[in-house]
Amino acid sequence: MRKMESPEISGMEYQQGTLLGYEAREYLLEKWARKCAYCQKEGVPLEVEHIHPKSLGGSNRTSNLTLACRSCNEKKGNMP
Repeated sequence: MRKMESPEISGMEYQQGTLLGYEAREYLLEKWARKCAYCQKEGVPLEVEHIHPKSLGGSNRTSNLTLACRSCNEKKGNMP
């Protein structure tokens, strides 16, 4: 996908990907605007949460991660 978006990219730059320099949590905070993905609460502690649970085969890829407040994370449990 990266090569399709930027055909001129090559070598080490290609291997590093689009998230180079980001920590996963920092990236998710920016992506989800520092809000719970489920209830939209702001200003509360947020936990990194698997959208498709690992217990059901979900991965640790950033595309499968979101942020949730503790209450929403506990309610969701291992539901997809």
